[in-house]
Amino acid sequence: MATNLALANDAAHLNGQKAAASLQVFSTCPSSVTAPDDYVRKIGDVARWSEAAGCSGILVYTDNSLVDPWLVSQVIVQNTHSLCPLVAVQPVYMHPYAVAKMVSTLAFLHGRRVFLNMVAGGFKNGKQEGLWKRYGENGVLCDAGKYVDGKKAGVWKYYDPGGKLRRPKTY
Repeated sequence: MATNLALANDAAHLNGQKAAASLQVFSTCPSSVTAPDDYVRKIGDVARWSEAAGCSGILVYTDNSLVDPWLVSQVIVQNTHSLCPLVAVQPVYMHPYAVAKMVSTLAFLHGRRVFLNMVAGGFKNGKQEGLWKRYGENGVLCDAGKYVDGKKAGVWKYYDPGGKLRRPKTY
């Protein structure tokens, strides 16, 4: 019995080591809204700090504000040796072909991976826009649908706490 417990502890320790070895940490790029003065220098500084801290990448927001996330990614790549941009992409605003072209161009020019974070919904002029999904505390989908100009539009699907479709409703 003690031998089995020791083997189980060894296996758990090895699985923990594998998980730690595969864990990737990402930092966050400053927003142009919060750091408008000398923004390019600020991006470079944060990118270098992130790389020095051992981060795999850095999240670049797509908030439809002042700056383009792809150009911010270019600044990150130019200021680091191995840090990879994680670009938040909203398909509502950018066609998948254009996204693929940007990823392949950055990867080709700099020999670096580009990670993508596909964002279903976003904000336009401060109002909810696009496809949205809401999940409960248990991680189960509660509802899903589309916002247009901050209002629910089209068919929305509502789910029970177990994740089973309860009812659709048209707005």
